[in-house]
Amino acid sequence: GKLCTNCGKKQTDLWASKVQKRLFPVTHRHIVFTMPAELWKVIEHDKKLIDVAFRTVPTVIERAFSYKYPTLIIKPGIFCVLHTFGEDLKFNVHFHTLTTEGGVTNNGEWKNAFVSYESLRKVWQYHLLTRLKEAMPETNENAQFIDRMFKQYPNGFYVRAKDRTPKEKRELIKYLARYVRHPAIAQSRITSYDGNMVTFICNKKTNEEKYITMDVDEFSTAILRDQKTVQFIQKKLVSAKPKCEYCGKIMQVEYIEQPTDPPDNLNLQKYYGQQKLSVSC
Repeated sequence: GKLCTNCGKKQTDLWASKVQKRLFPVTHRHIVFTMPAELWKVIEHDKKLIDVAFRTVPTVIERAFSYKYPTLIIKPGIFCVLHTFGEDLKFNVHFHTLTTEGGVTNNGEWKNAFVSYESLRKVWQYHLLTRLKEAMPETNENAQFIDRMFKQYPNGFYVRAKDRTPKEKRELIKYLARYVRHPAIAQSRITSYDGNMVTFICNKKTNEEKYITMDVDEFSTAILRDQKTVQFIQKKLVSAKPKCEYCGKIMQVEYIEQPTDPPDNLNLQKYYGQQKLSVSC
């Protein structure tokens, strides 16, 4: 649904409505849990480890609260989303969470609480590596690999927790949709497509801004890594009449934005990277 403007918005609105009912009207902290590139390679070859890592995240946050408040039982609100891609569309497993700054005590009262988010790094590293080791085959190679990950990163794995969210639910949902519920790449980041090669921008308006070019098959696979969806995005890129995956209707072009430095042979009528598409389902 994310590739169709109309269906994508409907699905996101429905999702946001469901999520909103579960959120507390309190300040949340946006926490991003990352892991070293060495672990990406291991997880990419054994996808069940993604679930192991995902289930570890809430445990880490709850443990951090218990370490800070050992005499209390505080249950924070945690919303966690998996991302398997980075700005460059390479496989990059990390987790975005919205965590309440505080939680419900064992007697049902709400307590404002703040933990040292720096301490999350070592807690995250310990629990992640321990659980991955338990889930991986028991070999000397795997044991040595896990041990090396501890020694190579003595300060733990990077956790970013600088951003605080607004308390009001409507604003919180907007924040959620913008930073958590987004596709692998926005159409505005695609700068050119010539029928075979796709060029897109990374880290826009930063010191690390750069352009990456991929062939269309590599680009499609990088976005969704799912054959059915890959076929859909390929059809969207190269078909003169792209159709919505859900309603089956032809998506109409609302406007075409001239790409930056387009190649001479670029046919704008078949260029979907900078077109806004819509359909009336």
